[in-house]
Amino acid sequence: MEAKVKNKETNIVMGANITELKRAKKQAEELLQSLKNRGADEAVIKAQQDVVDAKNKQYDDSVEAERQAQENLGNTPVIFEVVDETTGEKIEVSKKIAYVVNNRPIDNSKVDKFIALISNGKYENAYPTIVADAKTLIAAGYELHDIRGNKVAVEEADDYFVILDGQHRGMAFAKLVAAGKDYKIPNTRVRSVENVGEYLVDINGTGTSWSNKDRLVV
Repeated sequence: MEAKVKNKETNIVMGANITELKRAKKQAEELLQSLKNRGADEAVIKAQQDVVDAKNKQYDDSVEAERQAQENLGNTPVIFEVVDETTGEKIEVSKKIAYVVNNRPIDNSKVDKFIALISNGKYENAYPTIVADAKTLIAAGYELHDIRGNKVAVEEADDYFVILDGQHRGMAFAKLVAAGKDYKIPNTRVRSVENVGEYLVDINGTGTSWSNKDRLVV
């Protein structure tokens, strides 16, 4: 059974990680120049040149991916691999991503870390992403926003899944897909939750520390 998302392209990074990559690229270039100045063996210089070339390609690809993601994020649906709780059967569903207003805000540093994991083929498919039907939640009185912070109208709700648990992972996959990468969100579970506010406090409280303010507004 496949345990991890496989990457078929250059390992890209996004967000703050691009700054780290730029720093690593510069260090590799400085080492190459130092080797040349010291008259190092040609094989050593060639090996370091290969490192520099790889860093340059990764940096260029990452900058372009970030540009595309910023341009297309929110417009491109994501493929969710939805697992039937009873049969275990998987079906692919194409949806845009929405969030419940007053769920905890997205931490971009966490998104960047997930992007690196996914791109490097180290994301575990065992991580479940919990979603709910957008139209059902709107009918229950919840306000939803899309991935760019725009309110989701009931007329367009059928186009969305609301991520209840796994919002940082979902954002990471969405950015990669918006950048033109071929990824699907694995192990998606659809929930019918009556009290979404209580559910969000429960699931987030198990992994992070929620403040009283967070608990009051959800």
